[in-house]
Amino acid sequence: MKKLFLLIFVLFSLQTASYSQSLLSGASQNNDIISKFKHLSVQQLYDTAEYYSSQKNSKDIALICYSLVYNTPYDKKDTVLQKLICRALVGASRIYILYCDNKLSLEALLRAKEIAIMINFHENLGRVYNNIGNIHYAFKKYDLAKKNYLLALNFLEDIFMQSAVFSNLGSVEFSLQKFDSAMFYFKQAIVNRNENTSVTISNIAGIFREWKQYDSCFFYLQEAIELSKIFGIKENECLALYYLGDCFIEIGQFDSAKYYLQKSYNLALEEKYLSIVANCLNSFAQLEEQKGNILRALEYYKQYTNINDSLFDVTKYASLMQLEFLNDMTQAETQIKQLAEEQKINEKTIYLHRVIQLILIAAFSIVILILGFVFSQNKKLNASYRLLVSKSVEMINQEEDKKRKPQLHNELSQEFVERILEIMNNKELVCQSDFSLNKLVAMLDSNSTYISQVLNKTMGKNFNKLLNEYRIKTALKMLQEPKYFNFTIEAIAKEVGYDSRNSFSNIFKEIVGVTPAFYVRSLKESKEMA
Repeated sequence: MKKLFLLIFVLFSLQTASYSQSLLSGASQNNDIISKFKHLSVQQLYDTAEYYSSQKNSKDIALICYSLVYNTPYDKKDTVLQKLICRALVGASRIYILYCDNKLSLEALLRAKEIAIMINFHENLGRVYNNIGNIHYAFKKYDLAKKNYLLALNFLEDIFMQSAVFSNLGSVEFSLQKFDSAMFYFKQAIVNRNENTSVTISNIAGIFREWKQYDSCFFYLQEAIELSKIFGIKENECLALYYLGDCFIEIGQFDSAKYYLQKSYNLALEEKYLSIVANCLNSFAQLEEQKGNILRALEYYKQYTNINDSLFDVTKYASLMQLEFLNDMTQAETQIKQLAEEQKINEKTIYLHRVIQLILIAAFSIVILILGFVFSQNKKLNASYRLLVSKSVEMINQEEDKKRKPQLHNELSQEFVERILEIMNNKELVCQSDFSLNKLVAMLDSNSTYISQVLNKTMGKNFNKLLNEYRIKTALKMLQEPKYFNFTIEAIAKEVGYDSRNSFSNIFKEIVGVTPAFYVRSLKESKEMA
């Protein structure tokens, strides 16, 4: 097994080196691919690269297309082309990282950084800083990683990219064992869920693992696995499976640990995620050591060491730092030349600057007007929400006067519905987290099919919707009572039968129209105004 794995690793390394060399020197073995795509426009080349970068086993074609884009000659006044080149360099850097070639990745990122600064391409500059931070993080240089992540946030406007950076900051804090601040960043990251949310959820699970809260840890890891499958992100699925197996080792459930580690290992080997393969081998070694199989543990550890050493060579990191230093020096020299040229500005250039200033003032004025309009609309929207909250409060206060029971022609059905409503009006019962249709069936000595038919016919809703409405109405009442003013949203959720704040918030918003936090804030503002 070891010889087979080493053979696969050597072949993959040779293939990676071949990709890197061919893309840098235009080697003859890729002439056919280049000939196939070189007639395309720059935009078409970039779109082709983006397509192949998302396809399995097509990263070489993506790299060639990216290379054709960023090696295109350009006029410094052509900012549209320069933006495409920046994006292509960032795309190429991601693939180089997959091939474990951090040097080529950093070279591409530094070139993208230089162009982005020159044309003020802030959004791409944010992505560059984020990816540079990832390289530092891979070598456990957490201070430099955090510095670049924070720089990235200064430029990024895309909420999904911001979520990715917040997740990376959480990973840094987690690595430094600052779990409270790590949890803060991770929660910021999952505000807007996307295809990378599963990694962040896995990291949240890691914090619960550090806190020895294993039930929460397993819950979040399973959620991460499901999200990864939904979005088709196999690397994230592979990581979550690895974390799950490693966690089972920690609590001594070795059969479960082996099951999940083997799934992670097989998937990582298939997709060539070498760092995850290494981590699985290390965990296999620990597992065998726990079982007393010392020789087998040693065999796994040797395989782990061989891969890990090749991925994280300290000398490679030193050369990367030298490359970044030389790049900074080159930028400094460029700035000095620019300052010298600025001294030769003539009257026409000064006039041009004045025109630009007028344009900027006009643009600034337009932005202020737009912001004023947005603020006005937002104010109206908030007023509408507050009116909605006010009406819901009024509805709850008058609820006892407005209670009606469905009138049925069938006396047996009428009596049955009244029994259902009598049970549902029992706050202590329906607010138990384990209250379910099966419990209602048992209490009524009936069956779920008949109860569901009665509810749908008389009230036009199923049991779950009816249960949620009663719970949310109970929550609305509680939020108006002084003794609950100091309760958190999580505490209110548990009081009415919800174990998850997210589930409670989603159902609350669906029924009331606003989130619990907005509802509480509006109630407080109403009381202050009164």
